[in-house]
Parts: sequence; structure tokens; C-alpha cells
Amino acid sequence: MMETRTRANCLVALVVALTQLCCFWELAAAAGRSSVLERREVRSLLRQLNKPPLATILSPDGDIIDCVHISKQPAFDHPMLKNHTIQMWPSYHPQGLHLDSNVASLPFTQTWQQNGKCPENTIPIRRTQEEDVLRASSISFYGKKRPNYIDKSAQSVTKGHQYGTASTQGNNTSSYYGTQATFNLWHPKVETANDFSLSQLWITSGSYQTNDLNTIEVGWQVFPGLYKDSNPRLFIYWTRDAYNSTGCYNMCPGFVQTNNEIAIGGSISQLSPISTYGGPQYDITILVWKDPKDGNWWLKVGNNVLGYWPSSIFTNLATSATLIQWGGEMESSDVRASTTQMGSGHFPHEGLGKASYIRNIQVVDSFNTLQSQSGLDLFASRPNCYNVQNGSVQNLLRKLNKPPLATIQSPDGDIIDCVHISKQPAFDDPLLRDHTIQMQPSYNPRGQHQDSSVVPHPLPQPWHQNGRCPKNTIPIRRTREEDILRASSIERFGKKRPRSMPLQDDLGIHQYGVAYTLGGDKYYGTEATFNLWQPTVEKDEDFSLAQFWIIGGSYDNNDLNTIGWQVYPQFYGDNSTRLFIYWTRDAYQTTGCYNLLCSGFVQTNNQIVIGGSISQLSPVSIYDGPQYDLSILAWKDPGTGNWWLLVGTYFLGYWPSSIFTNLADSATIVEWGGEVAAFTAQTTTQMGSGHFPTEGFGKASYIKDIQMVDSTNTLIVPSGLGLIAGQPNCYNVQNGSSSDWMK
Repeated sequence: MMETRTRANCLVALVVALTQLCCFWELAAAAGRSSVLERREVRSLLRQLNKPPLATILSPDGDIIDCVHISKQPAFDHPMLKNHTIQMWPSYHPQGLHLDSNVASLPFTQTWQQNGKCPENTIPIRRTQEEDVLRASSISFYGKKRPNYIDKSAQSVTKGHQYGTASTQGNNTSSYYGTQATFNLWHPKVETANDFSLSQLWITSGSYQTNDLNTIEVGWQVFPGLYKDSNPRLFIYWTRDAYNSTGCYNMCPGFVQTNNEIAIGGSISQLSPISTYGGPQYDITILVWKDPKDGNWWLKVGNNVLGYWPSSIFTNLATSATLIQWGGEMESSDVRASTTQMGSGHFPHEGLGKASYIRNIQVVDSFNTLQSQSGLDLFASRPNCYNVQNGSVQNLLRKLNKPPLATIQSPDGDIIDCVHISKQPAFDDPLLRDHTIQMQPSYNPRGQHQDSSVVPHPLPQPWHQNGRCPKNTIPIRRTREEDILRASSIERFGKKRPRSMPLQDDLGIHQYGVAYTLGGDKYYGTEATFNLWQPTVEKDEDFSLAQFWIIGGSYDNNDLNTIGWQVYPQFYGDNSTRLFIYWTRDAYQTTGCYNLLCSGFVQTNNQIVIGGSISQLSPVSIYDGPQYDLSILAWKDPGTGNWWLLVGTYFLGYWPSSIFTNLADSATIVEWGGEVAAFTAQTTTQMGSGHFPTEGFGKASYIKDIQMVDSTNTLIVPSGLGLIAGQPNCYNVQNGSSSDWMK
């Protein structure tokens, strides 16, 4: 019986095994038939996409570029373009083109151009290869986005998309006819082949709800799943039904290319430079606009007019756009734990050279004129991972840079604008709208005295080599876009943070070595002679300075003037020693600024640039060598109450009494000393000469000939001084009355 059961069991096992084997062969056969069918579908699609070329160029990056006759391009497979007459050139370009930048302009070369160029009357098309199609999730979705692709709702975010975008305001009630923007070029890392990262513009009209969303999209992207590699590539996209059935990436039926030099979908990183973190920055300008005569939407990339989307392929965009967006996007299947980068992979607050930007944002109005956007709506789906910040740079530049009567290019890279004295930034202050300029102080302090055989500083500035400002103008250092982008934020450009003074810095970022008045008297000014050095700063955001502070009121709510010299690479873009001023009337909360970057100080001198270099041409002190110094005097004019500034032998101008509260009367404390701001716990940023006071004259930096202005407008020597040194083992100060310091 056991043997019989065993045979029966074996029989059952054999039948089951045969059944499984039959199923396997049936599945294998089905898979084989599916594979054959799939490849037939792929080859059919390839025949549709790849038009017969008149020439073919093999690119070093692996792309194959087909030079297709302009009349045979894929655009004309579109049923609405069967009898289309090609428009070879736009009827009109937008007026008001404006690019304000010293960032390197990209020549826009592509890798395939190393091996040839397409002939006249042809266009270069990146050949679609079988493996390109097979990488797609399905043949039917090759080169296409899925519906609701740019829906920035919470539901879309959970599907794997993250955004950092800016949008026009107006709730889709405005009409736009194009946009121009300059896109910073990077090479972001993507975690998997199916992830992507991009920077682009969207021109849209219609809505998802009615499935009539029309879009035109242009930018650069890294998308291994589409292109087989991780090179940044130029791309375009369009749809007229919210991505449901129309539109595609790059060269499918719709876009009419007229340019024979640029391959849409081609790599822009194999030959052309890409930005590096903390290094050179490169960008490219993209312009899309609706031709007011023919209605077609034209595309210009850099200096290359590439072609157009015919108006007839759209519904809503046949008239105009209602919304324009600019920004970054990434997609990852595991978006909540993805390492795929957007842009540079760094946050906006890191500034120029570290965070990716889109700038020079303009829109085309109904008069075919480019206009800057006054306001933008921001969207960041997960700001702790991917964020965006509005840097209304152009608006700020227009506010800061007044129309010059003459302009002088300085050898140190500064641009000096000679602005009419009545048009300077001071008069942006409502308190100074009807102000009458005081050209000279009513009274100078009595008893001016400098006891020194050190060479006084003549204060020549580099821009003097190339010219001087005319009479009735003042020289102002022009603020440039890169100056603002280096700042921690647009709002903080040219401003100190609250409590940035001795005894008040509670974050440990600032270190001081200062002397200050004792006794609580009233003061009406001060004079001091500052030893000039060019200290080394470790990081661009660090600074080092020597100055005096004139303070009125309490530390919590005070007025303040500061004047001196500083080295501040993040602010000025170099390591030169520069003359600076600063004022505030509310302890740095909302008022005041460096130099002439806001209203306040009224300059009357046409020879000296406040914020200009004093170390490019003029000598600075050398350790154990020649010493140079500069005398600075600030005092309250008894006749008008204004606080005047004398640097060396130059009367530079004054702070009107009306901009202050406490200093409208007098100062309650005066301080003299050095300051360092360093954003690392252990820094090599120097204060003064970088040497301790114990080393003595010629080696340690000094401030001497310290005098006060009393209530009779007389300079007197202070009776006693207190000292502050937060970390005396790093930065110290000592009160010296030795004759060694009076050489």
C-alpha cells in the first residue's frame, strides 16, 4: 500500500510539474510575442519620428544628429500644419531688451558641432534611438508628460514632484505675450535614471479643471531616463489639453524650427562651461514672445532665434497667456528621501555663486515691450528641501543707481557714476524731500591737532586715473547685480543686523577691540587718526574694520553714526581696504545703511567715493615697515545741527539732523576700535595688522590723536577711556600713551 501511494503521489507531482512547465512555456511564448510586438511598435514610432536626413553627424557625446530638410521636419506631421507656410524670421522683436550682468555669457556651443554643421535649409534633430524609447515607462508615453504634470497641489507633490517657482500675480486675469529670463546653468545630481531636475519657464493659459490648459515650456534639464546620460540639455515642451493627448518634448509635431545651428534636446555641458559652487557662474538667456503680426510664439536662446510654435496649434494661447512661471522642478519616485538636487543643490540664502538663480525676469506686454515684474508669487512645495526666494534685484538696482551725467570705469573694476548733487539717494528720504543742501559747514571745531610724523594719507582713489566728476555732481559707486546676489538676502543688502555693536553682539559672530568714553557726558563729535592696513579675511562673508561709533540714546533704541575703513569681500567683491560710513536711528532695526545705499547722508564732495578703495593706488602700512594713517573728523555743526564729515582734508558731506532722534541733540557715548565678523568658531580673519598691541608701533595697528568735540565746538582730549576686548587671546586692545605710538 505504501508503494502504491508513493506512485500515486509521484504521478500527481509529475502532472503538476508538467502543468507548471506548460504554463512557463506559454508565458515565455506570450512574452516573446509581446517583445516582438513591442519592438515592432518601437520601430514604427522611430520611422515616424526620424525623418530622412540630408546629412548625419555623429556627436562625441553619443548623440546622432540628423540634418533634415526644413520642410520635412516633424512639425508638419501635425494635422493643422499640413499646408503651413514656414515663417523664417519673426516680424517683430520685443522692445526694451535689457540684460544687466557681469556673469559670464554662455556662447551656447553644443558637442555635436565639433564634428560638423548642418547645411543651409536643414535643421539639426537629435535622432531618437530604439533604446531611448525602450527606457520609457510605455511606448505611448515616450517623450510625453502625464496629465496634471505641473499641478502644484499637495497631491501632486506626493506623486514625486517638488517645485521652487515664481509666478506672475493677477489671478489669471492679466494678459501676457511672452517672457524673458536668464537661467543660471548647473549640473545637478540625480539619484536614479528615472529622476530628473530642471530649470525652466512656463507660459500658460486655461486650466486643469476644464482640460484646456495650454503651455509653452523652455529650459534646461538633466533627465537620464529620456536622454540616456546626465548632461544638462536644452529642452522645450508644449500642450493644449493639460498634457492629456497633445504635445511632447522637443521635436514632435508642433514646434517649427528654423535654425540650423542648435539641436533642441542637445547637450549644453560637453563643451560649454557650467557653473561651479563658489566659482565662476554661467547663464543663458531665454526669450519667448508672441509675434504681434503673425501670432506665432517665437523662441530665442542666447543670440539664436530657434523657431516658433504656430498659433494654430493652440486654443487659449492663440490669444495670449494668463500666467507665467519661472523656477526649478525635480521628480523622484522616493521624493521624501531623495538626494536628487534642484539647481546647484544649495539653498537661496547662500547667495550668488552657491545657489542657482533665475534673473532679469521680464514679461512682454500687449505693446510687444518687455517690462520688469513688480511682484511675484512664490511657491516651494517643501521649503526645507527645495526652496525659492524673491530677489527683486532689478527693482532695487533701479532704486539705488541714479541716472548719471557721466560714468567712469575704475581700474579696480568699480563703475563710478557722476550723479547730479540734487539727485543723490539722500533725497529719497521723505524727511529730506524739501531739504536745502548745505555746501559747507557753518563752523569747524576749534583746536584741531594731529601729533604725528607718520605719512598722512592723500586719499587718491583708483577711479581718479580715468577721470573726475564734473562740478555739481557727486561720485557714487554703482551697485551691480552680483553685489546684491552676494548678500544673505535682498532685504539685508547694505545693512547690518540688529545689535551689531560692542557690548550688544550676543551671537558671538562679532569680535571687538575698542575704547569708549566714560562719564555719560554729552558729545558733539570726535576726531581720530586711523592706522591703515589691509587685513586678511578668511571667508568672503567675513569682514574686518577700524572705525569710530558716535551713539545717542540707549543701546536698545539708539541713533548711531560710524565711519572708518573696512575689508569686506562679500559686500564689495574684493579684498581692498575701503572707506565706509554707516548710520541708523533705531539700532539697525529698519533704518540706515552702508555708504550711499539708502537715503540719509548728503554728499557735497565731487572727488571722493564713499565705499571706494583706498588701498589699490594708495599705500597701506607694512609690518615692521612704513606706516600710513588717515584722520577722520565727524562733528555737529552748531549753526545747522547737521553732522559733518571730514576725511583727511576733504569735507565729504553731512547727515542731516532731521533724520535722527537722539543725535538731533547730541551723542551720549563715542567708541573707537576694530571689529571682525567671522562665521566660523575658529577663524584666521585678522583685525588691524593681525598682531597684538604688545608688539608695538609698526607692528600692531593703532588709533591715535583721539579727541572729543565739546559743547563749545572745541576739540578736547578725553579724560578717561574704557576698554572692551571680547576674546583678548584672539583680538585685544590696550590704552597706549607712550611716545612710541606718537611717531
